[in-house]
Amino acid sequence: MLQPSLPDDLASAMTLLYFRLVLPLVAFAALWGTYREEPHDYRAVLPFCMVLLGLALVYPHAKARWQWRIRLGLALGHLVFMALLVVLAPLLGWKGGPNGIYMLLLVGPLTVLSWNFLFFDRPRLGWTLGWLLSVGVAALIARWLLHNSPQQSSLAVLVLICCLLALQFGWNVTWLQRKAAQSHANARQDALTGLPNRRAFDEACATEQRGSTLAVLDIDHFKRVNDTFGHPAGDRVLRGVADVLLDLLPAGGRAFRWDGEEFVLLLPNRSSTEVLPLLEKIRGELAGRSFVGGSRITLSGGLTEYTSREIEQAFGRADQALLDAKRNGRDKVMVL
Repeated sequence: MLQPSLPDDLASAMTLLYFRLVLPLVAFAALWGTYREEPHDYRAVLPFCMVLLGLALVYPHAKARWQWRIRLGLALGHLVFMALLVVLAPLLGWKGGPNGIYMLLLVGPLTVLSWNFLFFDRPRLGWTLGWLLSVGVAALIARWLLHNSPQQSSLAVLVLICCLLALQFGWNVTWLQRKAAQSHANARQDALTGLPNRRAFDEACATEQRGSTLAVLDIDHFKRVNDTFGHPAGDRVLRGVADVLLDLLPAGGRAFRWDGEEFVLLLPNRSSTEVLPLLEKIRGELAGRSFVGGSRITLSGGLTEYTSREIEQAFGRADQALLDAKRNGRDKVMVL
């Protein structure tokens, strides 16, 4: 559900940093601290830390659906492990030394902050898990301090406050990131039809490969629809055409709202002879639909093949083919 070897968004970059740097540091710090202070508990901590190191190695190379499962499993595993420590530590006689407390002081807020980015796509879940982890870290420190330094038990409250501040900071940063991502998407989407716009078209053309086909489509006599039935009716026609394009486009094909009543199709790795029947099918679907006032809608189109290096020339050819279709009676597709 989320995606990474250099991601271009903050959430993915921070998630990778967490798995590549923070998680290994947490595992090594836990192993070292336990070995130095509580050697008899070393074997109990070792399996958990080895799991952390294994996830740190696997995550950057996993597919998106497995990355989501790894993130969720990691968070739930942390919480279960923390709960077990809180409940079982007194029974096992594990009092936790100063190094363990100092490590939680550092790692607790850092982990809570990181979980905002780990669950960027599920912000409420990330917030809930962060709250539970904050309470768990504070409870564990309180348990240890009751055995070691009861007079410093207020330190657990300070840790809780630090974790919650880190949680709030991470929430604000990810909220701003979500707003920026939404603005980026809106700038490349036509508000009326929901199709990508001209800016998105320019970006898509740079990545298309040889053997692609470009089509420019225009609604015939669209001005007559607006003049006769009004602009709201014209808007419904535009949305209807967009729906037909989305329904009939093959996998990999993309439709764009170019301007006014014009649409552009990009069909990668397809020749014009393969695309022509598709356009006829689109025109036939529209011709069979009844729009406002029982009016029928027809399309004229221009079609050409292109490579990414000559997209401007190809668009000129397709536009010229569209003009030829208009001059020759409309309601047809011309190839150039």
